[in-house]
Amino acid sequence: MKIQSTTTSVIKLPFSAIQNVMMFQGFSKISFRQRVVYRARFDDTSTRRSYRLMIPVQVHDNLTCSINVDDAFFEDTQSIPPEIIGAAECKLNEVNAYLNDEWEKQTQDRFQPRQTGGMAPNMEEMIKLGKQMAASKTNQELREANQIPDPIQ
Repeated sequence: MKIQSTTTSVIKLPFSAIQNVMMFQGFSKISFRQRVVYRARFDDTSTRRSYRLMIPVQVHDNLTCSINVDDAFFEDTQSIPPEIIGAAECKLNEVNAYLNDEWEKQTQDRFQPRQTGGMAPNMEEMIKLGKQMAASKTNQELREANQIPDPIQ
């Protein structure tokens, strides 16, 4: 049984990113009809039945996959209680939000220059700092000039 979802985007990410999000959300990876699928179990305490929600993943190569939360379905073809469907829809929206956040992080990292965390954030500063260091005196030169060198850091 297919689930109605409010999401419509296909998200392409490295397999490891999808795996981390899905495991964090309580899904486990299985093989289902020759496809990679993530499965989560929803238990109905009133009927004492379990329902398995499946989200298929399209594997592009060994490193990247795409996932569309709209493709989610219940493995059971029987009648699913509305409470279970509601819980599954909430979970799908949450999974989609986490996957979108991960996609934004991945694309943002790709297009923004990385900060090195060093003393010079860009090339101009690095050149300026290099000139300052080249002009600075060594500890030996400072001692000869009766000055106190910096302590060992």
